[in-house]
Amino acid sequence: MSEIFELTHQAAEIAFNDYQRWYQYISLYGNKISATDKTIYNHFYNIIRNEFMWSKRRCSECGALMYNNKEALCEGCTQEDNHFKALEAIAYMQNMKHYENDYEPEGFVSAKYLWLYGEDL
Repeated sequence: MSEIFELTHQAAEIAFNDYQRWYQYISLYGNKISATDKTIYNHFYNIIRNEFMWSKRRCSECGALMYNNKEALCEGCTQEDNHFKALEAIAYMQNMKHYENDYEPEGFVSAKYLWLYGEDL
């Protein structure tokens, strides 16, 4: 709860204890909830998704509707973003490898390889 609602652990514990007391009261007295509690319950409970909703937002990249998600991107866009970042990293590493081979002293690459892997190039 503390991470989802950005509360301190102490505040989240108090809120969770309040919820437990409320739930226990409702269970003991035959599901009789006040009009206020019913309004709050109906506001946060999604019958179609069969779950409580604490967040409903659109993906900042593709506009897909996201429920109960703190991220800016949906799962599909996150995967695409991670894939793009990985491709950038590979391109960077290939460029650095090319750069190192061009500017390292002669024999240094094979000596480094020998030291790291115990065998010559």
